[in-house]
Amino acid sequence: MKNSFSKTMRTLYVTYHTISNGKVGKTNYKLSIYKKTSSTYSAKLTKYKSGRAVNIKGTTYTFTKTKSSPAKSYVNTYTKPIFQKSLQDQYEAAVQKQYQDYLAKGENVEDPSEDTDLQSQITDKVNSGTTTAINQLVDSFNS
Repeated sequence: MKNSFSKTMRTLYVTYHTISNGKVGKTNYKLSIYKKTSSTYSAKLTKYKSGRAVNIKGTTYTFTKTKSSPAKSYVNTYTKPIFQKSLQDQYEAAVQKQYQDYLAKGENVEDPSEDTDLQSQITDKVNSGTTTAINQLVDSFNS
């Protein structure tokens, strides 16, 4: 691992190795971060496996330094819809299974998709579960 600055002290150059399953990789990776102003930086991001990684090649992105953590806005934008859909699907599947079990026993029960009280309970559970998960993510990011 090697870190250095340019002569103007505006660019940080870093050479690093990845760690996978507790083992240090042998390939050298390089990245550079350029300081444009006192609060904006630019770096090149390239596709890496299932995401993006800072690199010396790729598309240049500009980042703004903030005084507060951007975790809450990122989680609400990108993660919250995924959590909500996942929880909604889980609750719907559980309710459908229970409904099918009651029908198999020969009981006369109302279809859960037509029961507005049950649907509002599911929505409330999904919202409270999503809020709890989102708050845990933000707290763990900020700690």
